[in-house]
Amino acid sequence: MDPRVFLRGKLDVGMTGQVDTRFGRADGFVGRLARLPATRALAGWDVGPGQDHRRDRQGLARRSSRSTLKPLASDAPRLAAVEEAPDELLQILLLDRDEAEAFALRRAFETCRTARLAYTADVETAARMLASQHWDLVVTDPALPGDFERLKRVKASRRWLTTLVVTHNQSPKFMREAVECGIDGLLSKPVTAAEFMEQALPLAEEARDRRQQQQKRVLAIGAHPDDVEIGCAGTLAKHRACGDMLHILTLTRGAAGGDVNVRTAEAQRAAALLGAKLAFGNLRDAHITEGVETIEIIQAAIRELRPTHVYTHCLEDTHQDHRAVHAASLVAARDVPNVYCYQSPSSTVEFRPNRFVDITDCMKAKLQTIARTKARSTAWRHFRTTSSWRRRAIGVAMPVIC
Repeated sequence: MDPRVFLRGKLDVGMTGQVDTRFGRADGFVGRLARLPATRALAGWDVGPGQDHRRDRQGLARRSSRSTLKPLASDAPRLAAVEEAPDELLQILLLDRDEAEAFALRRAFETCRTARLAYTADVETAARMLASQHWDLVVTDPALPGDFERLKRVKASRRWLTTLVVTHNQSPKFMREAVECGIDGLLSKPVTAAEFMEQALPLAEEARDRRQQQQKRVLAIGAHPDDVEIGCAGTLAKHRACGDMLHILTLTRGAAGGDVNVRTAEAQRAAALLGAKLAFGNLRDAHITEGVETIEIIQAAIRELRPTHVYTHCLEDTHQDHRAVHAASLVAARDVPNVYCYQSPSSTVEFRPNRFVDITDCMKAKLQTIARTKARSTAWRHFRTTSSWRRRAIGVAMPVIC
C-alpha cells in the first residue's frame, strides 16, 4: 500500500478499518464488491461496482418514513411484517408569549387533518420540545433581545426546519434582523386563522419534502449485541449529527456470550445513546445461517425502513455468525444503493476497506456507546491491536486511544 494516500487530505481511501491518521480517528469500510462470493445463498447474484445510485430516488423521496408493525405467524421470520401507514402529520411548534393571540391560531388546527400544532409560551420548554422530536415548522414572535440569536441556533442545528415569524413589530431594524436570521416567512399581527394556515402549511410541507429527499435512512446490522457498537458506532453518531434516521438490527440476543437480559438491556441503552431504534431478530447465537431465515428477517427490516445506507459485517471474519450475516445482508440489501462492511474484533488482516469516515468529532460518542455494553474490554483490545499492526504497516507513529 502506498503511504502517500494519507498525505492527500482524504479519508475515503487507504488501508484498513478503524485507523489513526494525522487527520484523526476514522471508521473504515469495505465498499461494494465486484462479485459476491459464490456461497449457497449467493450463487447467481452478481453486483457490479456501478450499482445504480439513482435507483428509485424519487420513490424513496416521496415515501413516508413511518410504518406500523404486525406480528407474524409462528412459522414466519422472527421479526415483523410491515404495513404502509398514512403520511405523517406535519409537525408545527408555536412559541408565542402572548397566550391570548396564540389561542385563535391553536383553535384553527384543532380540525386540521394534515398537521399537528403544539404550543408553548416558555423558551426553555420550547427548547426541550425541539430536542424531543423532529419539527417541520417553528412559528415565533421574537420580541425580546436574544430571540433572533436563539432562532439562528435552532435553524443551524436543524437543517430541514422552516421558520415563520408572526409579529407586531415592523421597524426597519427588526426586518433587517429577520432577513439576516434567514426566516422562511413573515406575517404581521393581527393574523386571522385562515391567513396563518395559508402561510404555515406550505412552509411545513416544504420542510417535510426536503427532509424526506435529503435525510439518509441508515440500517446497521449486527449478529450480536455490541457488534454494531464496536464496528461503526462512530459513523452512526456522525449520521445522527447530520439529522439522519438510525435503525439497528441485532439478529441474536447474545446468549452464547452472557445473560440475554443483561445484554438486551445494554444494547437498548447503547441504541438510546446513539438516538437509534433497535430491533432484535431472535436467531440462535452461534448458529446463524446465511439462508432464507436470516435473509427474510433482514428483508423485513429493509422493507420497514427503506434504508439509503446499510452497514453490516465483513466477509473477512473468523466468527461464523458474522460471515453468515454478511452473506445474508448482501442478498437482502441487493436493492439498497449503499452497502458497507465494517470491521469487528474478529476480522482478519484480509479486511482491506476502500472507504473511510472521519469520526474525530464523534469518537467520544463511540466510546460512550461501547461503555454501555460488556464489550468494553474487547473493544479496548481491538483498538490497541488494530492500531499496533497499522503502525507497522504504514511505518509511522500513531496514537493509541485510551
